[in-house]
Amino acid sequence: MNKWLFGTRHLRLCYRKPGVERERSAMAVGIFRMCLVLMAVVSVNQPLFTSEENGIVPENREEIIQRMKEREVNLQFHQWRLEQEIAAQEARQEALERSALELERKIRRYMWKMLSLVIFALMKLCRQHLQEVICQHSREEETDMEVLGKHKKE
Repeated sequence: MNKWLFGTRHLRLCYRKPGVERERSAMAVGIFRMCLVLMAVVSVNQPLFTSEENGIVPENREEIIQRMKEREVNLQFHQWRLEQEIAAQEARQEALERSALELERKIRRYMWKMLSLVIFALMKLCRQHLQEVICQHSREEETDMEVLGKHKKE
């Protein structure tokens, strides 16, 4: 190989030539792409790891399975506890809804009772006022009759 082509002198000359900058960056990108393709091929064609290479020792598998079963039991307990809490919350919500419904019914009943009492009181007041007007009117008639002399003597 020629020292001239691969030496530092060649690189200095390349910097001065127009378009060399693009060729160098294109070459670097091409090399990078080739490395990525090679890495992908190696990772795809690589055989599966054995259990020792994977970091799992056969003795530990039983321990891991045991821990997973314990975790499953623990999660089932938490699920049961959450279901109990949800059921309690729903029961409280239903009790609140029932009490609100009962309160609404009581309010309606008391409203009608009060309305009927107000109506009876108004009727009593109107009757009393009407009787007062009738009495006053009859007194005026009596006084008018006395003035005219048409008073009955008994």
